[in-house]
Amino acid sequence: MGPSFTAYEWVAWRAKDVKTGVYELSVVAATLSADAKITVEIGDQSITAALPASGGWDSFSNTSLGKVEIKQTGNLDVKVRATDPATWRAVNLNSVRLTLTK
Repeated sequence: MGPSFTAYEWVAWRAKDVKTGVYELSVVAATLSADAKITVEIGDQSITAALPASGGWDSFSNTSLGKVEIKQTGNLDVKVRATDPATWRAVNLNSVRLTLTK
């Protein structure tokens, strides 16, 4: 997701062999807008967050979006999209991280 993406495009991955547990969800991203909002969908859950302005397209920051509980071991679809296409602000997304916390 970068400046060339439109508000109606999204990116997705399949996380393989995910174990059950509580995970911290974070993204590494850059944006020029203080009001850039994204939604990350993980299986049947979603988290919406506003990203802080990072000062440039290649100035990345790590932002914690919260916790998700994975209740079933296996493959998991992860999707990142604009929260609201009408108010979309471009985001240069570097990575999405799920870190097992317990």
